[in-house]
Amino acid sequence: MATVPHGVRSGEQFPVLVNNQQLMVTCPPGVRPGMQVRIMVPTSRRGTSLSTPQEMDPSSSSSGSENARVNSHMRSPFGNQMFEVNVPQGVRSGQAFALIANGQRVMVTCPANARPGQKIRFQLPIKLSSDEIQSIKLNYQKDGWVRCLSTDLTFHWIRSEGEVDGQLKDSRDLTWAFERIAFVRELRSSATVSSKSKVDHSLQLVPAKEASLSTVVPAINNGTSLAQELSRYAAMPFQHKEAWFRQQIAKIQVPWEDGHIKINVRRENLLQDSMEATESITQGDMRKIFRFEFISEPGVDAGGVAREWFQLVSALLFNPDFALWSYSSINQMCMQINPSSGVANDEHLRYFHFTGRLLGKALFDRQIVAGHLVRPLYKHILGWPVTVADLEQLDADTYANLCKLKDLEDVEVSLKM
Repeated sequence: MATVPHGVRSGEQFPVLVNNQQLMVTCPPGVRPGMQVRIMVPTSRRGTSLSTPQEMDPSSSSSGSENARVNSHMRSPFGNQMFEVNVPQGVRSGQAFALIANGQRVMVTCPANARPGQKIRFQLPIKLSSDEIQSIKLNYQKDGWVRCLSTDLTFHWIRSEGEVDGQLKDSRDLTWAFERIAFVRELRSSATVSSKSKVDHSLQLVPAKEASLSTVVPAINNGTSLAQELSRYAAMPFQHKEAWFRQQIAKIQVPWEDGHIKINVRRENLLQDSMEATESITQGDMRKIFRFEFISEPGVDAGGVAREWFQLVSALLFNPDFALWSYSSINQMCMQINPSSGVANDEHLRYFHFTGRLLGKALFDRQIVAGHLVRPLYKHILGWPVTVADLEQLDADTYANLCKLKDLEDVEVSLKM
């Protein structure tokens, strides 16, 4: 049985982990998120199948060891583990032989030019038990919320009240306690009825316990799950987290020689020119290196022009007089979305979209911007549970009045007719 994740519709596929194998399951018609579906896993004969050999990467060979082929139909979302073995006597190049590795029987194909007695290398998918999967958690020691991995390779939020006998105590039965009300933003995408090439996006808040986050990023780690890495780095100091994050950025950044983007803007029309130029850049090209030039100002962008562009444009966008943003009710150093932005600027949605691209590119390129957001907005970006306490940064008076409700006496109204 598998539970359909939230955000998955009929006909769409979602990953499921069964016996340490990642399977893609198609959601049947009429089935909604949260419902369970029965899946049939194809059975295979004992040992590892010879039908689909997997060629190993020659670059991993060293010390005269040859890389062998392991004939396997399995694909582990947690990566592979390297093994070494000596070629048995009587085995020739291209011939398969059986052995026991990591508690399972596998068939290994002897690589070319390998002789009996020579050491060869092969890889097997990493297997995790159910207990090991359930032990993967992201505990940030903040707000009592913990991310736990499920068999569909997604993280789910659980509010922890501490540990009992080494296990997290789930407080879902206390969901409607005032301090524990929490919601997570969920972005859903669907093709439009008129055109399948266009995609509609809808943003809504769902209860935190219903939100999920995939741990598989196709562009990173060859599509393997990042759950174990995230769990390990979540407990490390910030410097280690940043270093790991920069490593992931480097994997998807487009090298200069493979293409780059040149942006020309007029200083007197900086905001409009910058927005129009950024809107014309595709999602994939946002990972390329940008070079900026102010028209009629000769110079080579060696990094200084880019820093100036990010600083000037962000200062214009976050200026309260531009009416896109307003100050937090408790912190004048942080900005929140101005609820009246549409009254002051008919194109406010375009500018908000541009702001999002600007902040994303600044994070990607390690640039500094002249604006700091309120904590609830960062939580929305990260998919973190938003609680009633976050309301204080947006509307301190309303939050204070809600807190006073907890201290009011429950006086029953007695009416005599």
